[in-house]
Amino acid sequence: MLARYGGEEFIVLLPDTAVREGVVVAERMRRKIQKTEFRTEKSSISITASFGVSDSLVQTDGKEQEIVLSEFVANADRALYTSKNSGRNKVTVFER
Repeated sequence: MLARYGGEEFIVLLPDTAVREGVVVAERMRRKIQKTEFRTEKSSISITASFGVSDSLVQTDGKEQEIVLSEFVANADRALYTSKNSGRNKVTVFER
């Protein structure tokens, strides 16, 4: 499932996918985006992408589903900003 999360941010949900597999998917997407050339009338440009990967929602500790999902997204967002703040164009996994 792909959804827009903010101005330039998107969320990709990969149900039944382990963190390592999520990193593989994110890295594949990052490389594909980096290799894609976008042509304009005057020139061509390339872009890069930074990714944050968060773990599964398995342990809920009795919390409400909305709170768990909110924490899940916040963790992925923290990892994303670690990618952005440490040089961009990379994949970072949220670590507890």
